[in-house]
Amino acid sequence: MAILSGPHLALGAAALVLYLGVLAVYRLYLSPIAKFPGPRLAALSNWYEFYYDVVRQGDFTWQIQRLHKKYGPVVRITPTELHIDDPDYYEQLYARGTGRRNKYSYFAGRFGYASDCFSTVDHDLHRQRRKAISPFFSAAKIANFQPVIHAKVDKLCARLAADAADKGAVVRLSRAWMALTTDVITEYAFAKSYDQLESPDFADTLNEALVAIYVTGHFALHFPIVFPILDLLPEWFVRWGQPDIMPVVGLRKVCYLSPLLGLC
Repeated sequence: MAILSGPHLALGAAALVLYLGVLAVYRLYLSPIAKFPGPRLAALSNWYEFYYDVVRQGDFTWQIQRLHKKYGPVVRITPTELHIDDPDYYEQLYARGTGRRNKYSYFAGRFGYASDCFSTVDHDLHRQRRKAISPFFSAAKIANFQPVIHAKVDKLCARLAADAADKGAVVRLSRAWMALTTDVITEYAFAKSYDQLESPDFADTLNEALVAIYVTGHFALHFPIVFPILDLLPEWFVRWGQPDIMPVVGLRKVCYLSPLLGLC
């Protein structure tokens, strides 16, 4: 086995320093978005975002708002991203018929799968996948589903009346809303509600799992290998290390395996 000598290591280190120096100069002065205001650290590296989202546990959204107060309506928040806080830009940002635009791959891989519609980068492939599911989100389909939504809301109101109004119990509304949205979405997507509105004190919800996956998603944004590793790990190991995430991991595996097994 070959061992690198001192001169080789020095040459490699010099090449690395040169690369980082050129990259820093490009990002600070030559990038197409170099003229926009923002912190120098944010322009230099995505580690700025990593610090606020991972180390500070999801604080990047609020940091962006602080940056807008300091720099104005258009702020550079990463080496390749601008954030705009101005309603006058809405029509320009979300204009239709502006030609082919691939999705930003850095953000698209946030939740691990490249085979779902959300994570599809290529414009044409995304259009095909979006076209397949568009009929399910038409105005007519949603209108026809309104009685189910009303029934779920009525069930939640009955629970609140029975637990909070009659018994004087404290209701954790974050879990109640999670139960409501989960029951509505699963009824519509899977034709079978999870019935989390029936859970005493709304204990059996996806609240902890989705919070855990939210935190993991911040980390996976910078290290996309996280979700493939989670999918390969045995369930007993995930349950031991992070039991809160198990409902989402199980759902991901079911959604991935169902077409392969002919379940859907």
